Amino acid sequence: MELIQVCWLEVKGILNLEETQHLLPNKTYELFYIIKFEVDSFGWDDGQFHFIYLVVCIYKKNKWHKVLGGEFTVGSTMRGNVKFGMYEIETLWWKGGMVLHGLLIEPKK
Repeated sequence: MELIQVCWLEVKGILNLEETQHLLPNKTYELFYIIKFEVDSFGWDDGQFHFIYLVVCIYKKNKWHKVLGGEFTVGSTMRGNVKFGMYEIETLWWKGGMVLHGLLIEPKK
């Protein structure tokens, strides 16, 4: 999904643990957003991403980045939902040129 031009970014989702087959009970996982900024991206200089400043990603354009979005622990019953989100709502500056490829969930090391 490529963001052409927005002033308010809000991406959110829910992971239903009962429907997930690749996670194990009693383990902690990290959720990453896979993103890149196109060469002509704009408006992201003051952006924040779950308290992580995106300067490194912004200046290494046209390269995929794995950006930590948070972590969660799966209980022994494998029940419940994990809610996650990526927001840039602090400013109404127009921004564009970010590509969200998807999510990656990995066991925490």
